[in-house]
Amino acid sequence: ARLTQPGSAEQLPPASPASHESDVNNPEVTVFLIGAYAKYNWPYVWLRSLSKNRPGADIDSPLDIPSTKSWKSDNLRVWHIVEELVCTQMHPPPANPFAVNFDALAQMPTLERSLQAGAMAAFLRELLLSPHCKSPAAVETEMQRCLDIHFKDMPSLVPQQPGSLPPETLARFQVPART
Repeated sequence: ARLTQPGSAEQLPPASPASHESDVNNPEVTVFLIGAYAKYNWPYVWLRSLSKNRPGADIDSPLDIPSTKSWKSDNLRVWHIVEELVCTQMHPPPANPFAVNFDALAQMPTLERSLQAGAMAAFLRELLLSPHCKSPAAVETEMQRCLDIHFKDMPSLVPQQPGSLPPETLARFQVPART
């Protein structure tokens, strides 16, 4: 049978066995599996840990949540599912479920920090341009901070003049002379 709509009584897509999850029995952690199968043409979400909110829940059956139900009709993306899961699991729900951990970002080496900040800014831009962005002001602020970090770090990572790299960078590419 072909599953045509989430929540249908028809055959459900398979999930990996929950017994393989490391935190399945930890009451302090809620673990979800988001999976998508081309055959079913949309994603599914499985609760992979025991939950005080859903005692006796079948953790091998997909959850019936609004973001997967309206996946196609609302042109949603996987981050909308993540947003829904974060907001339903945190009390009170965060004002911005996509808040960046800038303390962790600051601890990264310069190259990694610059790349991570640039990638996060690109993602936050996509989120901000989505018609479903629920906290545009907060997302825009996070995106701007990521861009600031990215562009602040870039001068130390690229040559001042095209074709000239800092000596310490050139030294890494030098092949030792053969004797």
